[in-house]
Amino acid sequence: MAIFLSPFSPILDSLVYDKSPVLVVSVQTLFVSVKIFVGTQRHILKDNRKLLDMSIRSNQILLMWLQHHPSSLSPDEEYNNFFQVVILMKVVINSVFSTSGNFRLTLIVFLHSYIFSVVLVLFKMLRNKVKNFQNFNWRDVIKVNLYLLFIVGLWPKGGLYKTSFYTFYAIISNILFIGCSTVFQAMVIFYAYSNILDLADALFVSLAELVVFGKLYCYIKNMALVQKLLAIFHEPIFQPVNFKQVLIVQKATRQWKIFYWVYVHTAAATVLFWTFYPVFDQSVKEYRLPFSAWYPFNTSFTPNYEITYMYQVVSIWFISVADVNMDMFIIALMMFTGVQCDILCDNLRNINSLDYHQDLVTCVHHYRAILSFAKHSNDFFSWMIFLIFGSVILSNSVSMFRLTMVEPSSSEFCSLAFYVTCTVLQIFIHCWFGNQIAAKVREMI
Repeated sequence: MAIFLSPFSPILDSLVYDKSPVLVVSVQTLFVSVKIFVGTQRHILKDNRKLLDMSIRSNQILLMWLQHHPSSLSPDEEYNNFFQVVILMKVVINSVFSTSGNFRLTLIVFLHSYIFSVVLVLFKMLRNKVKNFQNFNWRDVIKVNLYLLFIVGLWPKGGLYKTSFYTFYAIISNILFIGCSTVFQAMVIFYAYSNILDLADALFVSLAELVVFGKLYCYIKNMALVQKLLAIFHEPIFQPVNFKQVLIVQKATRQWKIFYWVYVHTAAATVLFWTFYPVFDQSVKEYRLPFSAWYPFNTSFTPNYEITYMYQVVSIWFISVADVNMDMFIIALMMFTGVQCDILCDNLRNINSLDYHQDLVTCVHHYRAILSFAKHSNDFFSWMIFLIFGSVILSNSVSMFRLTMVEPSSSEFCSLAFYVTCTVLQIFIHCWFGNQIAAKVREMI
């Protein structure tokens, strides 16, 4: 019914005013304006009536009051004569609209309540985000990184290695898959030094594994410092204090995650080619292993070949997971330092003039805390980064040489190309985040 009558409402108004329907709102405003005018005149009459009792010139004021009284009633009478028909029609039509609207509400009440519930949930989520600025969990940003470090025995619960099954697992797995694998492949160098091709083949992965072994030593040696750095993450002075700073943190962590997953997938593709290229080029029939290595037994017959092949595959995956995640943990520390520089700059730009001294003191404490964190971070990863850059230079030189000696269409060529790409990406990520820190420090100065 309301839908049927609504098109006729402007027409009913136009029957009286002989105007376009677009003027209906203005006409209704005119109704209210006239009523306000009449009411105002009556208030003036009432006020003049009080003056009549108190004034000395009562006769003159009485004459003015008598003249004003009929003129103030005249608009009200004309208003009633002119608008009463239209008002009656509007009351009837609006009553129909209200009845129809209430009926429709009974049909969509569930939808409305559902939408209202969703809105309440969204407001609650936003309130919790705003409320929990001081409880920003930095570990959640790198939780995948920490979980993979835990898998390879490099992230003990509680932060320190204790007498437990996990410590036993960490010792055995790292000695077996990193230590022994590095030794077996490095031994080939002493047998192949007279042949440049065999030597290049032996140096190809041996250098990278030796560096991973050195990084592993530095990492475990500084495990207490690593836990101290993570504890610093959650100090109140390092927490974002407003929504803008949370957005700054999210932007930086999003960038870190993008680099993390690109690096992980590139490394995974490289190791995947290493794993299967003897199968792809049919050299598996000749009992060729993915990597040249020396073993105290003959690997050219079954089942020694299959067992050794699986050992090399598991070892290279284990080494890759440890290497990539140690690198990205270093990058996470760099990212955190850069984010704190951004937060400090934002705090300096928004120092409250009413509490200038206290805000400035807080910024000075924050600055000193950033310097302390950066110093501890450098103590942790300075030697690791030195090993990374040194190994990449040597490994890429050997890899480039080997690329000139293999067929471009072979799977070995693809594995070498992916390895070079992965090492270049490794250096690029460290340089990118290090340069960002330098740029942000210059911005603060």
